[in-house]
Amino acid sequence: MVKARLKSATSATARAALAAVVTAVLAGAGVATAAGGSQPPAGHHRAGSEPRNLDQLKAQVNAYYNGYQDPSGHHHIGPDSRWAADVTARIAQAKSRTG
Repeated sequence: MVKARLKSATSATARAALAAVVTAVLAGAGVATAAGGSQPPAGHHRAGSEPRNLDQLKAQVNAYYNGYQDPSGHHHIGPDSRWAADVTARIAQAKSRTG
């Protein structure tokens, strides 16, 4: 009985997590979900009600991290990426607040 409860709880947890991920992805694409609608990101243009192309989203993520893959297959974030600049700025803000 405990095993059945654990299995159903895990399944419910997994379903809830999957639903949250799908909602976030759809919200990022400007698609309304049962929990409510969302607006597309600033600067985003799309024709009609067609969702954004997944390849375009992947390209945006890759451009933000300016990542590369080494010969052993490990992915790395580029040192001159927008992400690195954002992290550096946040660290500087935190250091200035703690004085």
